[in-house]
Amino acid sequence: MVHYMQLPSGWKSSDIIEQSYLTMRHGVWQSAQGPMLSAVHALGTNIRFSVVAWNLDARRPELDARMDSIRFQLKFMVENNPVPILPVIMLIEVTQTCLNRLRQTHWVAMYYNISDDATSPSPSGILMLIPRSFPIKTVYRVPCGVTKGGTQRDLLFVDVTLTNRNGSTENTEYVFRLCTTHLIGLSPRQRAKVLAKAAAHLRLAHLSVLGGDLHAVTAWDAAAVEQIMLRDAFLEKGGVEGAKDAATFGPTADLRSVKAIGQHRTDKVLFCGHAKVLCYDTFGKEAVVSDPWAEGELLKNGRLVKPWASDHLGVQAAFQVEVDEDEQGEWIVDDEDGGEQGVEGLLGWIVDEEFEYEEDEDGEEMGEWIVDEENDDDDDDDDVVAENWI
Repeated sequence: MVHYMQLPSGWKSSDIIEQSYLTMRHGVWQSAQGPMLSAVHALGTNIRFSVVAWNLDARRPELDARMDSIRFQLKFMVENNPVPILPVIMLIEVTQTCLNRLRQTHWVAMYYNISDDATSPSPSGILMLIPRSFPIKTVYRVPCGVTKGGTQRDLLFVDVTLTNRNGSTENTEYVFRLCTTHLIGLSPRQRAKVLAKAAAHLRLAHLSVLGGDLHAVTAWDAAAVEQIMLRDAFLEKGGVEGAKDAATFGPTADLRSVKAIGQHRTDKVLFCGHAKVLCYDTFGKEAVVSDPWAEGELLKNGRLVKPWASDHLGVQAAFQVEVDEDEQGEWIVDDEDGGEQGVEGLLGWIVDEEFEYEEDEDGEEMGEWIVDEENDDDDDDDDVVAENWI
């Protein structure tokens, strides 16, 4: 039997954008859509998996050289995955160069499907690499508006099935919902609404995981995760909110950005459903370019201590899926726990004004820091939003 619910109550198919994905067949990337059998369709009763999320930093120069280091780092993550199944890889700020290089990468073609089949990356710059061992049911996006700078923001979802072989005559397939997003350019209140919209979808599966750059730079962002009842893999493993050594933006960022806005745990892995976190870690400090000329350019023009491949550290979390044979078919969360709530129900706490966020002395929501741009004579443009560097 397949337990499957695609959309939250009250949602229509017009609220989402279904899309094709890429799979390698006979040495050629080909478009596919809908249910697809995997190389390992049934994963057994002891299902463990991991998720990797990394902002590749589209703005830093020398992208070609950095992509060499990025691909090497991702290959290392695949080869040293803490669980037997290949990791799901969620990538942020993917450009045309990034997409082309990924498609040309042997281990990607051999072991992964790519969430987008377009010849150019999504306007929001997010995509997923899904292990071929995961049977894809559907891929879809949920639009979340446009930033003041005109950049599209959305939620990318991939539904796969995990099959529980329990020794009975009928196997049970559980929906595993993956999601990634990039929330820079949105206010804290807007970011909270996007996460609530994501949660409305995530809570309908047996297990759901969201990874990405959530631009979590305020206390408001941390409270939003708690209010919509998503669990944070970092905190589940004993991490401390606000700890400096937990920052994912800052350790490899340029000196100017760090001075302007500090260091923050902007990138997270959130989840809900029947699973426990086995481990959590960050990576990327050792991902530096090896090309001497590119290294010199990055150190000189990028204001970097080392020629790092990205200004963000990546995050990785491994999970153990919890399957209770006595509750097969009963894993959909009930009304009392909010599982059947529509987006309006999950957004209720945002508009009731019970949560107060801090403001700076100019009345700006914290997280939208402003710094003066040097040598700029235009009074209308001499305030540069520091978030554009993250």
